[in-house]
Parts: sequence; structure tokens; C-alpha cells
Amino acid sequence: MNAIKRTGVLTILLGCFFWLQGSSAQAAPYQRYLNGSCAGFVCQIDFPKVQADKRLVISNASCYLRVSNSADILAMQLLIVNNSGTLISTLTLTPQFVDSITTPSERVYSASHSIFAFANANQHFRAYAELKQGSFAQFACHISGDLQNVP
Repeated sequence: MNAIKRTGVLTILLGCFFWLQGSSAQAAPYQRYLNGSCAGFVCQIDFPKVQADKRLVISNASCYLRVSNSADILAMQLLIVNNSGTLISTLTLTPQFVDSITTPSERVYSASHSIFAFANANQHFRAYAELKQGSFAQFACHISGDLQNVP
């Protein structure tokens, strides 16, 4: 390869390297843990809205669910919702039985998933749980990932 071609290839490689370095510097680690608001058979957690010029990319979602001993879980999901409340996308979380508590008579479930999901500016994540019967004692979720700058 002649010197001009080598210089051109080196310039492209260096450009890619510095572009990648710059893009990683534009992301900040993000994590948030919140407790749910429950009414009847539905419990929801609304995470904060993503700011303008940002994208929230989530790589992990973990939820803790404590319900009455008679409860049947219908759904546990992580939703992406826009500013007007319209559902953009959904990811199903799979709760795993952890333990029974005798006083009060309750069951504990948890879900922890490596995922790829993102919410753009003015959208937000919502953790959602629904029961067929029984009652909620607690629903709490943690999400983590990167808050990215969007040009």
C-alpha cells in the first residue's frame, strides 16, 4: 500500500476512534428505584420523563412484588409511554417466586432481567403489575442504564 493510501486509512481509523470516544462521553450512568402506586388489581410505577435532547437506554430492570397469599399474578411489564399517555412499547417481566411470609400471609416474587429498551425525550418508563385476584402489599422496581445526549 502506498503512503497516501496508508495515510487515508489511518485518518479514517483515527476518526472512528475519536468519534467512539466522544459518543461514550455523551452518556451518563442512570439508575432509579421507586415504589408503586396501587389501586385495586393494578399497580404502576411511573419513572421520570426523559428530558429534551436525551434518550434513556435501559439495560436492566429488577422488580420486587409482595402480594396476599391468595393473589394470582396476571402481568408484570415494563412499558414505554409517550407524553400523552399512549403506549409505545412493552417488555414482559417474568416474576419468580421467592418466599412465603406467614405473618401477614403473603408471597414474595422478584424479577430481574437484562434488557434493551429506550425512551426518547418526553417519553418515560412505567413498571406495571396486575393481579387476577388478591391484593398488593408492595411493588417496587429499579431500572438502570445510560442517559444519552441526542444531537
